[in-house]
Amino acid sequence: MAQAYTPFQRYDEEFKSLKKQVQDSLGDDDFQDEEVGSHTSNLLSQCDELLQQMALEARSVADSSLKRELLAQVRTYKGELQSLKDDYNKKSLMAGAGGSRSGNNHRERLL
Repeated sequence: MAQAYTPFQRYDEEFKSLKKQVQDSLGDDDFQDEEVGSHTSNLLSQCDELLQQMALEARSVADSSLKRELLAQVRTYKGELQSLKDDYNKKSLMAGAGGSRSGNNHRERLL
């Protein structure tokens, strides 16, 4: 970032931490477990909320070049989050194909 913008930096660090937790959860062999899937879903929701807050914070910056830079970062993170959501949905469907009751419930919710 061109200038230090502390509130956004804290959000940035938190997003990276949540993203790592989601990635770890998606890589977990116990993903078929309903509790693990639910935890991952909650983490994804937290990421969504955090990105909304980051966008709001970025839009409130007075320096236009910094504002553009921060909003570009938010767009990048939104793309990363969408990729994680896609992975989550695929993994949930795959868990359902294995006969997991929670996977079947999730598939029904998606339909």
